[in-house]
Amino acid sequence: MTHTVSPDNLLPFNAFADHHPIEIDIVYAKPDHPHNLFGQLYPAGTDIMWGHKDILQITLIAAHLCHRAYGWMLSLKDCYRPVDAQRKMQDFNVHPSLLSAPGQGGHPRGMAIDIVPLDHNGHTVDMGTPFDYFAPDPDRHNPAARNFTDLPHEVIQNRTQLQNAMCDAARRCDLDILPLPQEWWDFRFMPAVVRAHSPIDENDLYPFQRVMRSTTKWNSAILSDQYSAKMTENIKEIERKTLLSLEKDENRE
Repeated sequence: MTHTVSPDNLLPFNAFADHHPIEIDIVYAKPDHPHNLFGQLYPAGTDIMWGHKDILQITLIAAHLCHRAYGWMLSLKDCYRPVDAQRKMQDFNVHPSLLSAPGQGGHPRGMAIDIVPLDHNGHTVDMGTPFDYFAPDPDRHNPAARNFTDLPHEVIQNRTQLQNAMCDAARRCDLDILPLPQEWWDFRFMPAVVRAHSPIDENDLYPFQRVMRSTTKWNSAILSDQYSAKMTENIKEIERKTLLSLEKDENRE
């Protein structure tokens, strides 16, 4: 039996960007973005990133852990990815083992997040490859894979630090997370959790959540008028849990 993701559990990362060390950089809404290999997957002007409340919680805590330890900010590239966008990706020359089939994987459930760390100057931390590096023959040579070791020590350390922060954050939330083996930037819920949920149908979302049909710009005042009581409650709960997790660290010190 599969479950559906409630629209009240699909939350905007933008609601947290002003007070947490994250930035929203929706690559697939920008055809001229240097790391966009897929053209216009999302409508131009789309600037709201949606994700399942639990992946959002993990990411926020990890962002603070990275900021405290290394001075990093986390640049968030993609989370909820509609099935229509997955279909468009199939038209590009990417090895099939590196793309989930439409409806498969964590992204169409809001349960996968793509992350690139930035240093204190706002420059991309050296991770060995760019975001969305797709090797032509990944079975033989994939520098973006987590088990690829022919890299400078600093790069391996940077990858390890990002992965450790995400895994630590997941543990603090009593959740498990999978660092996708083929991509150092991708973190998602475990396969059993993903398979237990059906991909999100945009028709089941609130109109302002529909990535493929809405170019609603982020405006907390406007969107707050549209939130349901449950969505508002979930946003406040994430803020509370994040602050509580960080306060526990301060008390240990």
